[in-house]
Amino acid sequence: MGLDSSAIGTIVVSALVIVIVAAACVLDLLHNTEHHPPAFIKRRFVNWFLVGLTYASTYFGRYNMNVANQQGTYDILQVTSGQFGSIITVGFVSYAIFVVINGFTVDIIGARISLVIGAYGSAVFNVAMGLFAKYNTMTGGTTIVIISCLYACNNFFQTFCTSAICKVGVNWYRKTERGYFSGIFGVVISLGFFFAFQVCGVIYMYMDWCWIFFFPAMQLAVFATINIFVTKNTPADAGFPQVEITPKEPTENQPLLLNKDEEAKTTGAKAKLHQVMKLFKTVFMQPIFILLCLVDVCLGWCRDGVLSWYTEVLKGRFLCDSSSNQYSLASGGTTIGGMFGSLSAGILSDSFLFKSKRPPVAFLYFCLLTATYLGMVWINGSWAFASLVAIASMWLSGLNGLITSTCAMDFAGSAATGTAVGLLDGVQKIGSSLTGSLMGLILDVQSANVTSSSSISAAVSDNSLFSLLSSVSSAISSSVAAFVAISQENYKHWVESMIPTAVFAGLILLVLTIWPDFLKKKIEPVKGVTSECCVDHEAQKGTH
Repeated sequence: MGLDSSAIGTIVVSALVIVIVAAACVLDLLHNTEHHPPAFIKRRFVNWFLVGLTYASTYFGRYNMNVANQQGTYDILQVTSGQFGSIITVGFVSYAIFVVINGFTVDIIGARISLVIGAYGSAVFNVAMGLFAKYNTMTGGTTIVIISCLYACNNFFQTFCTSAICKVGVNWYRKTERGYFSGIFGVVISLGFFFAFQVCGVIYMYMDWCWIFFFPAMQLAVFATINIFVTKNTPADAGFPQVEITPKEPTENQPLLLNKDEEAKTTGAKAKLHQVMKLFKTVFMQPIFILLCLVDVCLGWCRDGVLSWYTEVLKGRFLCDSSSNQYSLASGGTTIGGMFGSLSAGILSDSFLFKSKRPPVAFLYFCLLTATYLGMVWINGSWAFASLVAIASMWLSGLNGLITSTCAMDFAGSAATGTAVGLLDGVQKIGSSLTGSLMGLILDVQSANVTSSSSISAAVSDNSLFSLLSSVSSAISSSVAAFVAISQENYKHWVESMIPTAVFAGLILLVLTIWPDFLKKKIEPVKGVTSECCVDHEAQKGTH
């Protein structure tokens, strides 16, 4: 029996993913502008590659719920698409809240222990969801409540890993290397989307749906265990000589650092609480950081506006279901395009042209993203649309790596990277969360208004917060499910809704590009937060 075109497409995407990941690994091993000793380069590669695979595994154990979000699961649980959508909503909200809180936690307890806690915790709750899927005999709303609680706990533990990955990177890479790191790391992280949507999709198709939870749990547990013995927070922990950063180092604009003598004076629970509050005030009250938050909200709207809705647009506007070649092009393009986008943005920002300045590259990518949206407005063919989704994914992935990760590392330094990444990621989810309801209204205004008004009114009269949240999600999902066809006018409105936010974010980055010291403000160091370290190159040369 020959393979159908969809299976061939999956094989091609899988092969390309392997080739790109291998190329990224080779690139990291060969890229050594700071003239580190070979032993250091090899140890750093092992460190970040393991951390990257661990974080990719968290995607495997988080977006598996999105794979379960289909008719087969609704029939098993005897629920509607709107009811099941409540699970996604609860998980999304819990992630947005706890990624901010756990950002502070990572800065205090360290990156490695945070990765281990996050991976083991996520594994435990994926097993719990798998057991529930396997042995559950209940149906209806009760199952939604139970799965929602388990999924929220899963997302709570996953947020430990989000900030930890950047905190590891900031200690092993100088500022002039972090663009490369962000790009290469983004390629490995994109494996998570491959695991979640391609691998979980195959598992769901041929096995009991409980296994889309068991397989990620096993992978998370394996990598959590390896992290205990292999991952090191800093080069010093791996036995490489280090010295504290001096004002002449590339990270001299990171004023959150305090020397070890002052750190020794800060002990006890009360002092740690003060440290957390100070970290929040020091990072979040920076004018430059507030501007980055505005950019990230816009990025969340643009990113999830495309990634969360292109499948519905393919079905409703272009009549291409998940078995179509256009669907394979778009879904495979989001993975491959995301890899190229992360890699190109990171390398470009560290190039001789931009010299580790992130805003100019981010501005360029927002311009390219805007041009891609304009192309979407005027196209009429399904193949053209699928191709532009893949191209848009390049710019969106590159921007996500630059703004949420690399800028946070450059701005905060190792002392407060977890805090900065957690805050930026949490703020981005504000824009992302708006895409759920507003995009539904834009794509099908009439059905969204009719459905939402009746269901929400019933929930308010029921005086139940969960019923209200469930009904809002149900109204959104019902409006999407009700699409018989998406009109050309509504399709254009959908694309046009993302253009102003992309332009606005681009203008902010243009200001930061032309006027780098815009709103620059001196801030005081945080007691109890030690200076980040870089490799003592002279000591290394003598050692190796």
